[in-house]
Amino acid sequence: MIDNPNHDAAPFVAFNEMRTATGGRISAKKARGHAHDVVPENMCVAWHVVGKCNSSCNRASDHREHTATQTAKLVAWCTANWHA
Repeated sequence: MIDNPNHDAAPFVAFNEMRTATGGRISAKKARGHAHDVVPENMCVAWHVVGKCNSSCNRASDHREHTATQTAKLVAWCTANWHA
């Protein structure tokens, strides 16, 4: 695992709380294996939401700071797809 040294946790607190308190999951799309197909701009959810990811991530090109617009897109995606 590698840590995101620039992790901006604030926009994603609710999603991390769901994940740790209830084993929150990404909606049925993930159960069907398609959740990452709809993530905006091929974003790495683990890197930005959780603040860490594995070293062989398919989306390592997104392991960088996001603009405010990119963060807003990811928050909107999480809101629509992440459920307790």
